[in-house]
Amino acid sequence: MAMACTACDAAASTTCTVCKSALCSAHVQQGQPFISARQLVTTTATTAFRAPGVLADLLFKELDLVPYCASCREELAAKRTTEQLKFLIGMLMVLALVIGVPIYLMFV
Repeated sequence: MAMACTACDAAASTTCTVCKSALCSAHVQQGQPFISARQLVTTTATTAFRAPGVLADLLFKELDLVPYCASCREELAAKRTTEQLKFLIGMLMVLALVIGVPIYLMFV
């Protein structure tokens, strides 16, 4: 039995990555998969220790596109903004520690 698109009742060709709703080729939007800040940091640290030769590929290689529906795409944009903010704050905290601790130790 063929599944029907949730937006137009045509034959579905794929499903949304987030909500798993059926989509036809006219209503599918392609985008990169969602990666949280925790996943990024964990995977990068693990790869740096286990296989540092593939670290450049991990960080700079283009990701495969996955299908999304229009409503999930909007939610995903908000989640990505939040994750980017978390990552930026984390990097600023690490930078503050790297700069602040030596300065503190010089004056103590």
